[in-house]
Amino acid sequence: MRFTPIIASFVLATCSHGQHIVEILPPDGFEACSPRDLSTSGDVVVGNASGTGSRFAAFRWTPDTGSEVLPGLPGLPAKWASAVSADGRTILGSVESEFGEVAVVLWQADGSIERLDLPTSFVRISGIGLSEDGTVAAGFGVDADDSVRAWRWTRQDGVRVLPLPAGTSVVIPLALSGDGSSITGFVRTATSALGAPFRWTEQSGFE
Repeated sequence: MRFTPIIASFVLATCSHGQHIVEILPPDGFEACSPRDLSTSGDVVVGNASGTGSRFAAFRWTPDTGSEVLPGLPGLPAKWASAVSADGRTILGSVESEFGEVAVVLWQADGSIERLDLPTSFVRISGIGLSEDGTVAAGFGVDADDSVRAWRWTRQDGVRVLPLPAGTSVVIPLALSGDGSSITGFVRTATSALGAPFRWTEQSGFE
């Protein structure tokens, strides 16, 4: 994932004449925006917009459209956009109701929204990474006992909740590799309250 400060400008390209800086304004009705990820070409930027109070929305920006709020599901406005595929056609994020119901979704370029079928035992869920082709996603969920579990979703097999390594109750993924095969982040143990780094792979599990 590629994080940037809450600044309404973005370096989109470098050429022989120097950097091309484009201002990214928040969607209409919002006061600020925080870009979270961008496509390989830099022509699609996704992130979060904020307004007065606790008003938030997921947005998508292109040079042609500017910043637009992404659509939600019935009763669940779009709140967060976490990652975008390399071609900019698939966006990972979440929608949330005023009562705290949260769903992780994929927005597609054709306007469709897909709700990922994550375990109902999670009281809070979040998506953190998307593969370059948009067919693998990763994130974490919080169980009722406050344990934090990492999950990985694939277009082919659906969702898989990763096991907790021995002696841990918190696994927070921070990034997904471009091909979707590896996840990195940190775990908390009794001897490492601040967290110890991990890498998880399809072949080897937690390392």
